[in-house]
Amino acid sequence: MAKCITAALTGLIALVIFRSDDSLYFYAIPVLLTVVFSYFVAHCVISVFEMAVDTLFLCFCEDHNMNDGTDGKEFYAPESLLKFMTEDAVDAVGPGRRPGYSSKDKNHKAPIELNAIPEESIPMNTAKSS
Repeated sequence: MAKCITAALTGLIALVIFRSDDSLYFYAIPVLLTVVFSYFVAHCVISVFEMAVDTLFLCFCEDHNMNDGTDGKEFYAPESLLKFMTEDAVDAVGPGRRPGYSSKDKNHKAPIELNAIPEESIPMNTAKSS
């Protein structure tokens, strides 16, 4: 959606600029090329942004897999990100989907337990290396 909006706005700006040029009689092709090029640039920028967000989420998940918040194993995530992710995790799971969560109030945000999932339910690679 953002790519299309960027391309459309760039096309409108190009149309205004090209129309004001009296030496240019046929301005459809330059406007079309401008729209295509701006869509490509917007696609590249948004792809880099998406990759950065995915990388941050992966780092957050690895932080929680490797650290438990105790002394010597503190979380590296900022407090604001930790609060945001844990509050949204409780909302996404909802009542009845996680053991020990039984809130009847939909606006209630119970603190999430980071070690709430039993270890035996987490798939692990049990193959022994020799």
